[in-house]
Amino acid sequence: MTDQTVQDMEITGWVEMKTYPHSRESEEALLGSLFIDPNAIEDVFDIIQAPDLYIDRIRWVYESMLRLWMDGSMDIDLLTVSNDLQAQGKLNEIGGAAFLTALISRVPTSSNVLSYAKIIESNAIRRRMIQQANDIATLAYDPTLSIEKVAVKFDAIVEQKPAPVNTTLVTATEAWEKLKAEIHSGKSMSVSFGLAIPDEKFGGFPRKMVTMVIGDNSAGKTALLLQACETLNFAGERSLYITLEEPTEGLVSRRVFPLAGVPYLDLQTGSLTDEQKAALDAEGDKYVASHKFIRLDQSARTIRQIARSVKQWKPKLVVVDDLIHVFGAEFSGENEASGLMRIVTKLKDIAIDHDCAMVVLHHLTSEEAQKTWPGAKEKAHYAPPTQNLPPALDAMTWSKNLRFTVDLWLALVPDWKTDIKRDVVKLILWVMKNKRGERLKMIDLHYDKLDQWFYDDASLKHMRHSLTVGANPTVKPRELSPIPE
Repeated sequence: MTDQTVQDMEITGWVEMKTYPHSRESEEALLGSLFIDPNAIEDVFDIIQAPDLYIDRIRWVYESMLRLWMDGSMDIDLLTVSNDLQAQGKLNEIGGAAFLTALISRVPTSSNVLSYAKIIESNAIRRRMIQQANDIATLAYDPTLSIEKVAVKFDAIVEQKPAPVNTTLVTATEAWEKLKAEIHSGKSMSVSFGLAIPDEKFGGFPRKMVTMVIGDNSAGKTALLLQACETLNFAGERSLYITLEEPTEGLVSRRVFPLAGVPYLDLQTGSLTDEQKAALDAEGDKYVASHKFIRLDQSARTIRQIARSVKQWKPKLVVVDDLIHVFGAEFSGENEASGLMRIVTKLKDIAIDHDCAMVVLHHLTSEEAQKTWPGAKEKAHYAPPTQNLPPALDAMTWSKNLRFTVDLWLALVPDWKTDIKRDVVKLILWVMKNKRGERLKMIDLHYDKLDQWFYDDASLKHMRHSLTVGANPTVKPRELSPIPE
């Protein structure tokens, strides 16, 4: 190497780099974007980890955001991050709350947050490569090591990946092997709905996919999905019901009180008799003994918490009730801004990763219900239309970008001829879209409002009373009022 070559390298900065590759602007813009759109942290977390950030105080702020997000108890904003950093004893070290406020002014919008993350990722890869090169140089200059040991250590350094590489490339052979494994596994590609006719009509809830069930408040959606979980339970299969609107004891009360023949109103008014309490105790013990394959969760409000619960229990069916209570889901404006599309996509990823059926409920607002079923009365929820019209999915503006992410759309609505004051009402389950492209199938169901139990044939009584694990029916079915034709 000539003196001139060395001089040229010194001019270009290749002999000695004063700092490792990094971009202060990108790191600050990343944090500013996350303050503007905290929901974006899920996508950012897939790209970079805290050690990928070069500047200490920026890394500390990002770690604080991750703690708040993973905990799920508080939103990410200036106040919560400041308090967390204060608790860690690092708020003053980063420059106080003024530094956090200044970060927001670094970017006018959060739309480029993933671009900032990729710049940071590329710099982190370069730094790891430089570190590996330095390790190799140090190894080569060490005269105390034999060349054999140098070679072994060299291989160990080279085998260390400079960055986690998540390839999405799959060969045809790999895809076929996965499909062949499904073919020969003997497992169904779907999860039973719990009712014969819906299973025949659309095959149940598809595994590794997302099903959206919509309907007016008090239409029976929760009861329908709870029944599906119980049907799996009686078959010895696991299910997970994530109840974000109703406490877990509320779900259990839907079964125990009707079986005991005790009005739930008596509990609400504090007028339970000793006899009623004894009946509830007996039915509660029976319910617990025969429902060992169901888990309830009322705390999983973030995608990460939902994924953690699914990973822990390994269910065949996951129910999220309901979508609007998942952290970051908003049903207004464009889906790109609200994060709704991102959430449903992440739920689908969970279904794929854990080979389960993911069912998401959405309780329509009064305004949505009126638009979804044009012809419905203008007043309260649950008002039947004047004829059985198919749901107008386009009326829900937030659903536009979910058309291709949601694999099965179901809508539950009363039959317009049914008298909703009766104990047993006739409901219609609309199959608005399934994976085969079939649309607008109409399935008649009957719903016992007192026992909160569905059946799809007027001649079938309470089959659930005989669906116990290795046991005879625990109670006699209640006589049902006639089904209106």
